[in-house]
Amino acid sequence: MTETFFLGGEMRYLYAFDGLTFGKQVGRALYIGPTAYWRISDNAWLSLAWNIQVAGSENNDPRRLDLTNFSRNVVRLKFGWEF
Repeated sequence: MTETFFLGGEMRYLYAFDGLTFGKQVGRALYIGPTAYWRISDNAWLSLAWNIQVAGSENNDPRRLDLTNFSRNVVRLKFGWEF
């Protein structure tokens, strides 16, 4: 890691609900994975995160992961320009 580059880890725990009012919870998922941030110049930056679902469950389903409401992998790439 330097002043312009950072490498780290990320953990996210998400819930899925039936409808917009948070009435009934239908599933949940735990994601973990690496994340990176790179300061390209004084005005530009780039960040990348890749998360894998490692745990979760859907209501009334005995499987270990909730692949109905959530994806197995999540990749997020962001580019920013400050002015």
